[in-house]
Amino acid sequence: MSTAKKQKLTHEDLFDFVTRKSWITQTRYATAIGYSDGSKISTYKNKRINKGLPFPRETIEKISANSMELAIQLCRGYENKSKSTFEYEFPFLQAKIKLLQSSYELPNGQDAKLTQKMDDVEANQSTATREIEELLHGLILSLESKATPVASQIGGIIATTDEYDKNIRECRTRLTELYDRHTNDNVCYLSNQRNEIIKISEDSTRILREVNFTERLSKKAGVPFTYEIERHFDRTEFNQTDDEFSKQKYGGLTVKINGQSLDEYYKDSGLSPTSMIPKKKVAEVSGAITDWEIISRYPIKNDETDFYIEASYTSEAQFEIERNNYIYRLKFPCKSIEHSFTLDGNIKNMCEILVRPLLPFYSVKGNKEPNPVSSNRDKSNVTYRISGWNITGTGYVRSIRLRELLLPMDKDLQTFCHKKVVKK
Repeated sequence: MSTAKKQKLTHEDLFDFVTRKSWITQTRYATAIGYSDGSKISTYKNKRINKGLPFPRETIEKISANSMELAIQLCRGYENKSKSTFEYEFPFLQAKIKLLQSSYELPNGQDAKLTQKMDDVEANQSTATREIEELLHGLILSLESKATPVASQIGGIIATTDEYDKNIRECRTRLTELYDRHTNDNVCYLSNQRNEIIKISEDSTRILREVNFTERLSKKAGVPFTYEIERHFDRTEFNQTDDEFSKQKYGGLTVKINGQSLDEYYKDSGLSPTSMIPKKKVAEVSGAITDWEIISRYPIKNDETDFYIEASYTSEAQFEIERNNYIYRLKFPCKSIEHSFTLDGNIKNMCEILVRPLLPFYSVKGNKEPNPVSSNRDKSNVTYRISGWNITGTGYVRSIRLRELLLPMDKDLQTFCHKKVVKK
């Protein structure tokens, strides 16, 4: 005589079973998974579970996040007995688990595990509370939600809840891999502050930048770490050949570590900073030199966990609007970042500053996060600010562009701006 195949247990089946068979109440179930009362669960039961439909995704996420608490409530039973009286509730729990096993197919060998454990517990009930909680916890985590075909069809494929959940799991796994690959777990920014003042030369041919920044970092004790400052220069800034540029002495960079000069910080430490190293950056397609990257390296003492860097430098560049973009991305996770940009002097009449956020979880439409960019009315002062943790790669693009409607200015500046906009 053949035995009918049992239905595979799902989250919805377990909820229906434990409430219908008086294992625990709907309110206890709702509270265990993180709802403040049983009203939502009651609504879902009437409008979804009783019609063979799955829980909404919000509920499945709550079950997964609070699966241990749900397992504890199941062990305590309908009357919510304390753990100290667990041994007196064992027959009740044993009966419910056996009925569940006879009604549904349990996933991933959970059936055999529960049977073996319940047999073991019968001989020594008083010490088994935690073990059964763990088994029920594992059972809940192994369950899936019901699959419901979606009416719409895209590209000849009908999506289902199972397929959607599978895709989301793959997506989250991939995001975790990317985060781990590009994130240094040994260091993070506690705060990252930067102030940049932008001017123009008297003959209106060169951009002058004064940059000051303070970065407070935290690192794992005993782990070697070298702090780097990177500066980018276009070759035309110095109007030199490659050879002349590579031999240039780069001044104007002042650095302090924990408020100490470099000589004070590295005294008797056995460490020393690396001299600034010019490095060519070559375009992959044309093979032409696009700019130079100047790197300065500062090893941090192994026993330090919190430290801060103060630095300032100046730079000059030919004033070409299309070449005055600046891209910044965080190298490490950051708790707080604030970068400000200010136009000073005559350049305020000619130009404005634009800052475009580069945020993994920010979009213009329907965004729940505040815009990190704020500015004054004429966009001569712009601030990029985020309070709260953000991941590696978060940043912005800062651009300097000519004003669409030039403010009143002297005749020479008007002529200069016209030459920049209308190329002959």
